[in-house]
Amino acid sequence: MHIPLLRRLVTVAALGSLAGCATDRIGVPARDELMQRVSALGFSTQGVRDYGDYVVVEGDIRLEKADLLTLASNAAQGKRAPDQPNYQYNTNQVVSQTYVKQIKVNLSSVSGVSDWATAARNAMADYNASGSAVHMTEGTPADITFSSVSSLGGGVIAQASFPYQGSPSGKPGPTIKVAQDFNYFAVGQKEKVLVHELGHTLGLRHDNALQTEGAGSIGANLVYGTPTSDPSSVMVTPYDGSLWGGFDSYDIHALKILYNPISITITGPTLVAGGRTCHWTANPSGGVAPYTYSWYVQEPAYSYFYPNTASTQTFQSTASTSFGGSFALTITVTDGTGWSNTVASYVTDTGYGGSYDHTYCT
Repeated sequence: MHIPLLRRLVTVAALGSLAGCATDRIGVPARDELMQRVSALGFSTQGVRDYGDYVVVEGDIRLEKADLLTLASNAAQGKRAPDQPNYQYNTNQVVSQTYVKQIKVNLSSVSGVSDWATAARNAMADYNASGSAVHMTEGTPADITFSSVSSLGGGVIAQASFPYQGSPSGKPGPTIKVAQDFNYFAVGQKEKVLVHELGHTLGLRHDNALQTEGAGSIGANLVYGTPTSDPSSVMVTPYDGSLWGGFDSYDIHALKILYNPISITITGPTLVAGGRTCHWTANPSGGVAPYTYSWYVQEPAYSYFYPNTASTQTFQSTASTSFGGSFALTITVTDGTGWSNTVASYVTDTGYGGSYDHTYCT
């Protein structure tokens, strides 16, 4: 993350700025294989900083060399601007539902460094209160580890890595590093910086990333429902030096799209027979109660069931005849805020009629 400190003191923000990075020296020659891999991921090779085991691109994004060198270099994966700009993007790899609800963060290396640990705890609490499925706590073994150095150079305040690209996949980006030469920042400034950096660990890219940075193999996927411009987003770059004032509505929307707060399991039969009455129950968690329910029997089974829709937590229906085949039974759960999630249970009609000695429901 870089910052144009009062337009002058720092040229580039912790949130990272291509314009600012363009003035930095390239860590290794552009013809180097490593730089080819950086370019193949869609990042600019200008301003790349080499830190030995890893490089930093666009001010605050950390890429491990070991991971870079395992990627297939493909010049066809370079930047390509869309016809119209769009705003919030995420990487191809995001945090899995298994990890996102129990992200452990190690702050021990910054606990005595100014008030970075306080700012980090505040930033974690901001995500926990976002209404998404993201939940972070301090602990070890850590999924995200904070560290600090005296300086990151070039006016860089902090750096973060994207979600883990190796195996097992689904983990958040493992590192966030802060620069002690910005210890003089107020807690609210540090908090805003670290909310941004934690966003990177969750797979959020900079604003309008496809237009300004390119997708490459790491991905720049438009978050559905975000606008063409959102200057209030925490993922905007460069950092303007302001105090943290909370997520804006589209930040929250993006987090909920990527990490839906509502989880649903369905209990009920996976085999049915003609003339039998069956029951399925939706079991939601997360979000804000009360919940509303909308069941739907998808084709080709739609016309074989009565009823074929319902708005209760438990869906009771009878298969009028047997058609033999599989279908999806979907449930959409909407919480008290109007947010929803949809899952499906796949059911097979056995082809047996009610006169056969095959219960498959009562």
